[in-house]
Amino acid sequence: MENKMIKWINNYIDKKMKEGRKFINKINIKEKK
Repeated sequence: MENKMIKWINNYIDKKMKEGRKFINKINIKEKK
């Protein structure tokens, strides 16, 4: 049970970090123009 939660949390964090990176890339592209 605990392992499932840890896996879920890790996946959630991984997804959020990827979304955050995409967001940061968009901002960086806007600033370069």
